[in-house]
Amino acid sequence: MKKSIKKVFAIALAASMSLGSYWSVLGANFTDLDSTNSYHSSIEKIGLDIINGYLNENGVRTARPDSPITREEFAAYIGRAFNYNSIGGLDDALALFPDSTAVQDWAKEYMIPSVAFGIITGKSGVVAGANVIDPKGTITRQEAITMLARAAGYASAAESFETQYTDIASVADYALDSVKALEERGIFFLNHKVEPAKAITRAEAAYFVYNVVRSGKNLVITEAKSYSGGSYEDVIVSPSVGNGEVTLTDVEINGELVVQGGGENSIILAGRTKIKRAVTISSMQFPVSIKNKTDIKLPTLSVMSNKNVSLQGLFSDVKIVEGKKSDVFSTPVINAVVNLVDATVSKLVGSASVVKDIVIGGKSAVSIVVIAAANTKVTVSTESTVETANVGAENVTLQFDNNSVKTAINVLDKVKELLSILDSEGNASKSVTTNTITEKEFEVSTEIVEEVAPEATATPDVTATLAPGATATPVPTTQPGGLVPPPYKPPVDVINDKVVAIKDIINRIPDTDVRSHFSVLDNRTIRILDGLTVEELSTVITEEFFNVLAEDVKSITITVGDAHIGSWDGDNIHGSVIKDAVMNNAAILSARKIDIQILVTDTQAKTDVDATFYIEFYSPATPSPKPTIAPTPVPADDPWQDKVEAISSAIQGLDSSLKGKVSFDGKRDIITTGVNTEQLENVAKTMFDSLSDGVDVLELSTEDGVFATCTYPITPEKISEARRKMPVPFDYIELKVTRNNDEPTVFKVTMQ
Repeated sequence: MKKSIKKVFAIALAASMSLGSYWSVLGANFTDLDSTNSYHSSIEKIGLDIINGYLNENGVRTARPDSPITREEFAAYIGRAFNYNSIGGLDDALALFPDSTAVQDWAKEYMIPSVAFGIITGKSGVVAGANVIDPKGTITRQEAITMLARAAGYASAAESFETQYTDIASVADYALDSVKALEERGIFFLNHKVEPAKAITRAEAAYFVYNVVRSGKNLVITEAKSYSGGSYEDVIVSPSVGNGEVTLTDVEINGELVVQGGGENSIILAGRTKIKRAVTISSMQFPVSIKNKTDIKLPTLSVMSNKNVSLQGLFSDVKIVEGKKSDVFSTPVINAVVNLVDATVSKLVGSASVVKDIVIGGKSAVSIVVIAAANTKVTVSTESTVETANVGAENVTLQFDNNSVKTAINVLDKVKELLSILDSEGNASKSVTTNTITEKEFEVSTEIVEEVAPEATATPDVTATLAPGATATPVPTTQPGGLVPPPYKPPVDVINDKVVAIKDIINRIPDTDVRSHFSVLDNRTIRILDGLTVEELSTVITEEFFNVLAEDVKSITITVGDAHIGSWDGDNIHGSVIKDAVMNNAAILSARKIDIQILVTDTQAKTDVDATFYIEFYSPATPSPKPTIAPTPVPADDPWQDKVEAISSAIQGLDSSLKGKVSFDGKRDIITTGVNTEQLENVAKTMFDSLSDGVDVLELSTEDGVFATCTYPITPEKISEARRKMPVPFDYIELKVTRNNDEPTVFKVTMQ
């Protein structure tokens, strides 16, 4: 493995040198860049299609990296990066600004879409109190970051994220979420100071745009097409896709999928496409349809669109929420429709006035619906089902037949008491009429089942008065804050699921020869045979691999040999970060083993359970002549006949891929022919399991000597530890067993 790892680093170094040479050639177009300056180098990397600089009469091109950038110039950076100039048919929203005539002709193809998509909303001006667009004015740091975050669809950072900016308190309210959202993704001013009112330079602007769009970390989709494979932090579907169709097949998204463009069939998720963090729909001009054709439930999906949205497939939470509002930015309020078509949704929350109609159609199934936006109409089709509908706003219409909604709850008083959502002052009359519920009427008072009641305490359930023939579904027991607790999953199931998932990753390797280099033992050991190329190794040791290990764990600690690589917990656990930490550490050059310790919380016992996964590298055994095998002598009255029968039965039950490759003489010898490493380990496991029950001592050895001895009681944990020590491959393995007063005997597995 040492040579292979060195090869990995050699290839990476050569690639970086080659890439550096490429950028040097590209950067040679500019004569005023400092290659040692991180901001300047972004101009070199980003490409002339985004930043083409200034060309004088002598053909000398300059970038003016330390000069301020104007608002229309920065709009051009964004517009070129997201391909806005390819979008036609947009109304000239510039006409809304009294100084629109100041926009230069070359900039209009970028400024018009930027205004239409809510990226530029103007700033306070002096023209009759109206906002102005100020195209030739310099743009401040906080204004630029806000525009870029809107273009990327980054609404905010995680609530638990802690900024490292020392002057975050000076950032304006409208820019705060954008600043944190980019910082959370590793894109920040390098001195950890925002200096929000300071004019951003051209090089600084290039640095931020490059890291969002061109660094390779994210996939930015600017045209309708299909994408297959690949692992990215975020995938951003630009409005330039228009009404086109984008298909993502076997794509791993470790962060967020942001959808800003599309049409009736806009986003199709297929194969084993997986999204780790969230999905956001924020289309300002185009309807959006997401068809999840995978068998993987999507994470929380937020709809901040003012165009119709259609959802099909498996979803966890779907939240219809308001766009960010401030003096600078306001989402228009119109009659958009969210339509579920054959969708399965854990929880659907409507709390935004931009959506007036929610249609639960086809054969959809929703566990909980919460309506906290006034004047909303919810229609449930005859073939769809809603387990519980919680209505907590004025003038809500819930239309369904006698069977499609199991329980409806009017929680208006509870919502009014806990939240200010009923009017601009946060007040409402207690005499507000009961919400309109067609065909069924319920009189019930209970707690709201949703996080819209952050300080809620449970109140006694009151049985609803139901129409004849209808049945009531109990309101789920809630935690503080109104949240329904997730189903209990024992830590052992969490750990075993990871073993299964890792095996699945290996089984998906298309090249059977490469796949034979990897094997996973049930004791959480991943064995890798030396001799793989960098591409072959990367088919398994990927961000997906570390994300599998990190999912649903409290913490994760990595040790390479004797070197401690790092520990991560909470929201700091990211597969990409862990992978980089491991592969970029010098200790990996000589490592033969990587230990990955995880901590899983048992929510019932309120304790933490730890488990360790192992990655072991080993060299193939030197080929040697196979020994002539003499049958093991067996007495006529065999005291070990019960074990013989157990082994015979177990071999009959082996995987079909081993049929014809494993034979048992009915006494002591098992012969394997043409098996790979993983199959050999499966045969050995079968032997271990068959022989361990009821024996006092189990001694394991190969041609190289004894490698493990297990004594009574021989537990599954002892067997797992012994298997982890097993050298693979081997010419033969002997299993010597002892019990009671019986004469010890030896069972043998031999490779032919």
